[in-house]
Amino acid sequence: MGARSPATKSNSYGPKHTGEGTDILPQLVDQDADVAFFDGYPPTTTAVHALAATLRPGGLLIAGNMTLGGQAEQIRRHLASWQHTDLGETLLAVKPQ
Repeated sequence: MGARSPATKSNSYGPKHTGEGTDILPQLVDQDADVAFFDGYPPTTTAVHALAATLRPGGLLIAGNMTLGGQAEQIRRHLASWQHTDLGETLLAVKPQ
């Protein structure tokens, strides 16, 4: 199965974006999101960096599946300067002001 190309559609809730998050998120970088949530597969630094870029200062990043391997340790090191709580499976981190 080939990669899907990103698409944008509108609905009553606003634009709907489909495709790989790491492809779509850079298009959404307004740095004004209050919360960004990662779940679905082992975390990668690319995915977490893309989510972090969408957050306003003081915004909350929630990263799930931190025990599934992937690049969890690199992500923990990257977010070490953020105010954070590591719950094992889930990491909660507040973007610095």
